[in-house]
Amino acid sequence: MVEFTLPRADHFEVFHNYWRTLASDAGGVPTRAAFSPAVLKDLLPFVFIIERRSPDDLHIRLAGSAIEQVLGFAATGKNYLEICYKVDAPFFKQVFTDMTEVPCGAFFRRDIHLAGGDIYSLNTRCLPFTDKEGSVRYIIGVAGVGNNLVLTAYDPPVLDFSNITAHHYIDVGFGLPDESPALPPAKTIKPDI
Repeated sequence: MVEFTLPRADHFEVFHNYWRTLASDAGGVPTRAAFSPAVLKDLLPFVFIIERRSPDDLHIRLAGSAIEQVLGFAATGKNYLEICYKVDAPFFKQVFTDMTEVPCGAFFRRDIHLAGGDIYSLNTRCLPFTDKEGSVRYIIGVAGVGNNLVLTAYDPPVLDFSNITAHHYIDVGFGLPDESPALPPAKTIKPDI
């Protein structure tokens, strides 16, 4: 098991500033091909890339090693809508549609409940990328735990369930969707996927 240094709030700014540099160079939403993982090497365990192939297919192109360690399985290559909780799927389907139709970013806060009983606040920031033809199709994000979670304290640190407690869109220069979808209902026990 690997011990990870968890992203802090300033890492979100490093991530967002890198995206802004790529956007400036592109004159708009940058292409996924412009993204260089080496620039964010310290954050890579917490980075994910999702390709929106269709409204019902949110293909996980990359899930960092820390993300997969907490999930307890390899998420890369899977459809996010098939691995998230059924009650959360309509919310994420709408959010990822909104982010690709009105190029914008998003922020999420979740309470994650680990199998050992601990609860942590997980913050995620996501930003859009285009394909080579200029269609916004990719979402890159970075996740960070707000509390002092030591991943090596768990064997493995498996997520039991999570509740989305906050969400808002981030204007990256193209406006915002007309409205945000309602947050999914809170869970008190691990639901059936």
